Amino acid sequence: MNTQQTQHCYWVADYMISALGCGTDLNAERILAYRTGLTTHVDASVCDKPFVAGRIDWQQIAPRDGYTRLERLMLMAVDNVKRQVAALDFAGDAVGLILSTTKGNIDLLAQSAMSDKRLFLPELAQRIATACGVNTKPIVISNACISGVSALIVAARLIAEGRFRHVLVVGGDLLTQFVVSGFQSFKSVSERVCRPYDAARDGLSMGEACGAVLLSADGQLGGNQPVTIVGGAITNDANHISGPSRTGDGLHYAIRQAMCEAQVEKADLAFVSAHGTATVYNDEMESKALNLSNLLDIPTNSLKPYFGHTLGACGVIESILCVWQLRHRTLFGTKGFETLGVPYPMAVSAEHQPITNGDCCLKIASGFGGCNAAMVLRLGAGPVPAMPSNVKPLRVVRRVVLASDRPFSEFIRDEYRALNAPNMKFFKMDNQCKLGYVAAEKLLKGIDLEYDTTRTALVLTNHAASLNTDLKHQQLLNAHEAASPAVFVYTLPNIVSGEICIRHHIQGENTFFVQDSPDGFAREYAALLLHRGIVDRVVLGWCEVLGEHYAANFELLTL
Repeated sequence: MNTQQTQHCYWVADYMISALGCGTDLNAERILAYRTGLTTHVDASVCDKPFVAGRIDWQQIAPRDGYTRLERLMLMAVDNVKRQVAALDFAGDAVGLILSTTKGNIDLLAQSAMSDKRLFLPELAQRIATACGVNTKPIVISNACISGVSALIVAARLIAEGRFRHVLVVGGDLLTQFVVSGFQSFKSVSERVCRPYDAARDGLSMGEACGAVLLSADGQLGGNQPVTIVGGAITNDANHISGPSRTGDGLHYAIRQAMCEAQVEKADLAFVSAHGTATVYNDEMESKALNLSNLLDIPTNSLKPYFGHTLGACGVIESILCVWQLRHRTLFGTKGFETLGVPYPMAVSAEHQPITNGDCCLKIASGFGGCNAAMVLRLGAGPVPAMPSNVKPLRVVRRVVLASDRPFSEFIRDEYRALNAPNMKFFKMDNQCKLGYVAAEKLLKGIDLEYDTTRTALVLTNHAASLNTDLKHQQLLNAHEAASPAVFVYTLPNIVSGEICIRHHIQGENTFFVQDSPDGFAREYAALLLHRGIVDRVVLGWCEVLGEHYAANFELLTL
């Protein structure tokens, strides 16, 4: 395999909006003052009882006729980033746009059912692209709570490849009844401000936020304190769709791969910015992953006590604050932390501390569907890494197409029975997961993936994300019934990835793109993973169920 020089990915500009306020510096100043944006709210449109959450002050958000609340947030963040690089022409082919969100304009679903096309994430992304003057086709990642970190990793890879010279990454999600009710159905929401890693922690705090980042191959755009993305990896636990791994091995693999790509050692790390949701099992899992990675003594924090768990925005805004901490040589404390309550002794403190050693930060994230992501940020540029490159053409090992005019329930029942591979869990899945499960089972029959569980990638895509199951969850809310955790867990499109990873023990890259058709960016990305030697094989699949319209087109690709 040959190698090729890659381009640095410089962190050029950023802007964030959270419950703490508008602007990166303002958010940092309020964190330094130990302020939290989490407060108790009474709002029957979101929850039928008082709840603690991080809500944006919407009076500070610029009005914009014809745009949704989420779109207004995103465009305000983008406008402020563009002001920082006023000379850059965003309209050319050199600029890409990646959108990170878990639920997009889901607040529209309560009134419109499926009639509002803005519910579809490709439409949301195109509206943002058009409004901010980006002419290239936007890319959408909806991969649960790692979406933001995944988007930054994908952007860095595209810049390294020369696919784009600049990439604008925008991550955002809203605080809605749809989301709050779902997490409450899991009994995972605390009635007080969350306390990550503390022995008294009892659940997460929800929040809403938006962040925008401009990444570039041009270091001159980034000012006199350059920060670069030097490594990143995405993995799967292959363990459970809604609970973290009990071993932490999936996150450990992501950390190991990211640090290897970045060519950094433990001594290079100034701190770890952890996911830190303050749920019992997430925090336990992270301590186990850091133990496996021999990083327990690296100072570690979670920022969620300041603005809550902001879903598709969290990876973006928390990374923005990672860059701020690196540049200002200050590590934020984990507010509310008192007594360590995880199995392994993580280096967590409630107090802010000066950074005295290391010029790198490790940002980690985990989410439903068993997904994990790790990214290394470096203060300074460092050496330009030489990455493996293999320009051999793709080879389709096998292809499976599932589509029919028959009612879905009849079709999928017969296809499942024909597999002659009983799995009682199959009947608990939503329809989209059933379709993907059967397609993957047929595709991978007789193929051994066990030689290295991290060397197979799963890249899935569709147009409707999880709207088929979203509607079922919304119908329960509209009928004033309690949310069902068995329904809510499937209101993320990447859950089908999780089901497939569990069945076939795939622990490599897994990313869910939402695009207009099967011929979009996902195939290009699958080729990138293979050509760069990140994996040896890719399961590339289009998987969508929307009412009685359904189709799956899966391929096993290699070089």
